[in-house]
Amino acid sequence: MNTTNTTITAVTTNATSIDLSSTLAKFSVSVKDGKVVSNIVEVKSAMAAKKSELLSTEYVGTREEQMAMIRDAKAAVNKFKDATTKAKTSVKKELMKPFADFEKTANETIKMAEETYDDLNGRYLTLDAERKAEKRAKIRKEYDSIALECGVEEFADALYGLIYDTTWENTASSMKSIKESIKKSCESYVQGLSTLQMIQADDDIRKKALEMFNENLDAVKAMAYITSEMAARAEAKAREEARIEAERKRVEAEAAAKIEAERKRVEAEAAAKIEAERKKTEAEAKAREEARMKEMAAKIEAENKKAAVKPIARSEAECKIVEDKTVIQNKVTAESTSSAVTNVMAGNTNPDLSENSEKANNRIVVSFLPEDWEMVKDYCEVNGIFYSEK
Repeated sequence: MNTTNTTITAVTTNATSIDLSSTLAKFSVSVKDGKVVSNIVEVKSAMAAKKSELLSTEYVGTREEQMAMIRDAKAAVNKFKDATTKAKTSVKKELMKPFADFEKTANETIKMAEETYDDLNGRYLTLDAERKAEKRAKIRKEYDSIALECGVEEFADALYGLIYDTTWENTASSMKSIKESIKKSCESYVQGLSTLQMIQADDDIRKKALEMFNENLDAVKAMAYITSEMAARAEAKAREEARIEAERKRVEAEAAAKIEAERKRVEAEAAAKIEAERKKTEAEAKAREEARMKEMAAKIEAENKKAAVKPIARSEAECKIVEDKTVIQNKVTAESTSSAVTNVMAGNTNPDLSENSEKANNRIVVSFLPEDWEMVKDYCEVNGIFYSEK
């Protein structure tokens, strides 16, 4: 292979410089008897040495001079690469020509084989489909008999779809093993269904569990669902009952508190009313007592004045006259009172009550009603007046 020589000027640290142009001039490659004859190994060694040389080269001079030297080195390396790539492509094309002819013939042969296989396979699949259809019919017949025997009843069609195994259609699966599998599945279904129906559960929860069981035939999962839901519902019911009970107690407590408050209010109002009536009664009684005391004092004072002007009566007849006058002054008559009139003699605190005593002339006879006696005594004691009943 002929190439153009390229000279690279640079300062290198290697004693020997590799000329890529000379290497390319010596590069040879050919195809002989289906084999590649080439000195590519020597060319590779030359490129390796040149790579080491160029990577260790130190360029000197101005920037422009360094750039010019590097540019020349790049061109030489790129030319070497292009020449090697071209040689590789040429050899590959020459080597692939026999393969292309072979590949074409091989593809045609493969196509004929595939066409033959497809035709045979189609006829086989048709026959196998007929065989499988016949076997499926036998399987369904056996299933219906076993399902009826086990009591599957209305869920028979759905259960058939759930337990059906496509491997039963294979020639290796015997009807005996298939019948055993069907019977086992039906018995398991009936047992699971019976168990779910006997478990204590609310209707809606049981219904959901049965739906789950009919979807996947997993009785354990369905029972776990019932247990979980019933526990959750019981807990919710307990919480609700506790809430209702707490609310009931709260309402009762509020009602009791209102009743108690109302009772206390009524009692307080009644007590206040009673107290007011008591005070009113006491005030009225006190006023009446004060009025009677004043009246009694006025009577006594009037009698005292009379005694100073007129000698006191010494006979019972005269006392009776005084008594009658007093009764008249008090506007009290024998007909208006049910109690007898009481006579009391009043004088100084050390009287001599004998009829011959001169001091007897200083006494006063006071008449009053029996119920006024305590008031008269109080008045006499307060004023230092001696009194005695006659």
